[in-house]
Amino acid sequence: MIVDFHIRCFVVVILFPCAVLAGCSRGGDGPDGAEPPTTGRQAGIIGQPKPETFESLEDRLLWERPFAIVRDDEGSVRKLNLLAQTLSPEEIDDICAYEHLEVLLVGQTNVVDGDLKKFAEIETLKSLGLRDTAVTDDGLRFLAGAAGIEVLMLARTEIGDEGVAHLANLHEMTALDFRGT
Repeated sequence: MIVDFHIRCFVVVILFPCAVLAGCSRGGDGPDGAEPPTTGRQAGIIGQPKPETFESLEDRLLWERPFAIVRDDEGSVRKLNLLAQTLSPEEIDDICAYEHLEVLLVGQTNVVDGDLKKFAEIETLKSLGLRDTAVTDDGLRFLAGAAGIEVLMLARTEIGDEGVAHLANLHEMTALDFRGT
């Protein structure tokens, strides 16, 4: 009885997943085993050489971090997760050009005080993550006019009481994270 149980476990735990995985390599994923159409954008495939340049920030993100961009049903960018990226001034401008952007996470990046002025001009922005960046009290004055900000993440930055005072008029704010500051 115990031997029979062990054999069943071996089949379910070892052999069944192997059979499933082996079947994945036959044919394409399209109808009738045909290869699915490609979009020309394949994100970070092992063994595929990384392009020397990218036409846009979005192309770079799709290569490096395919889940960094969230779009709505109409295709508008709503959320950007740019954690641990090095952003050029042109890419910062590209970010600010998204007309429907609501969530922007730029923690652990090279974002500085001057970039906050640009981010504050994104009228649809509701959540801004700036943890582990070089932003200071002086930079937060730019966010004072960003009335739509509801969530601001400032963990592990050089923000003090003076910087937090700049945020006093953000009446829509429901969450402020400044742990480790």
